Amino acid sequence: MLLFGVGAFIFYEGARRLITPARDRGGATVVFGLVGLAPTGVRAGADARQRESLNVRGAFLEVMADAFGSFAVVVARWCS
Repeated sequence: MLLFGVGAFIFYEGARRLITPARDRGGATVVFGLVGLAPTGVRAGADARQRESLNVRGAFLEVMADAFGSFAVVVARWCS
């Protein structure tokens, strides 16, 4: 029931923002994107050198997905 309630709230807020978009400057968005990108980049570099096991490879791919998400936040905010 809790997940259903949270999902309904997210759907409602998303629909409301599509109808009347919020205007923001986005400075904090870029800062948090860069803050998220820095440690994931360091971790990806450490994992890139150790690929002998499937677990390490999976961890590397997961960290790269996080890094890509942070990078996408920064690029999306910069381009808008």
